Amino acid sequence: MNEIQLLPQVRDFLQQNHAHFIDGQYYTGHSDTSIPVINPANEEVVTEIASASITDIEAAVFSARSAFKGSWAKTSPYQRGVVLNRLADLIEANGEELAQLETLCSGKTIHLSRLFEVSQSAIFLRYFAGWSTKINGETISPSFPSMADEKYTAFTRREPVGVVAGIVPWNSSVMIGVWKIAAALVTGCTIIIKPSEFTPLTMLRLAQLAVEAGLPPGAFNVLNGAGGSRCATD
Repeated sequence: MNEIQLLPQVRDFLQQNHAHFIDGQYYTGHSDTSIPVINPANEEVVTEIASASITDIEAAVFSARSAFKGSWAKTSPYQRGVVLNRLADLIEANGEELAQLETLCSGKTIHLSRLFEVSQSAIFLRYFAGWSTKINGETISPSFPSMADEKYTAFTRREPVGVVAGIVPWNSSVMIGVWKIAAALVTGCTIIIKPSEFTPLTMLRLAQLAVEAGLPPGAFNVLNGAGGSRCATD
């Protein structure tokens, strides 16, 4: 990691008890197992995160399913796009904080974190936001046999499938996480993200910003754990 002066908010964030983000807030969890987060640039322990238990997973799924059938289902396609654009604005406004957290966890240079993790994530969010009012089906005139010269019309309608589980690798945890989050949310699905145990902090901070952007509780949840941890879908 390049030698940089950590922002006060980054130092404060590192001092928190890190576990999961469920139903719009930090969730301490029901497991005594913790995982150290190590800065690969100097092998120092940055902080620790709690590993999810089955009870934690069930809580995240319940929260995501409730939002899928409730608050997020009642959110219009246009408003979904508004929320994603607001999140893009917040990513840019808090870009240095996110970049520093990413660099602390992944060891990549701060320049790469700023350029790709922050800037590209905002760009991708705005791209997906633009699709919110443009997801549609098709209408066709099927060639059914006619008994009295009647005509037929058939149509397809695209609907959200439910709760999505996304597993994010360590190498570009913000940007790749945003691909999954934005694609799910813009279509009306809700999501549970399991970040890499090596780079878990930026997803937790991003979840906080998503609530600030107006995303309803339960639409975006984060579960932490080692590579073998289980997650669930609807």
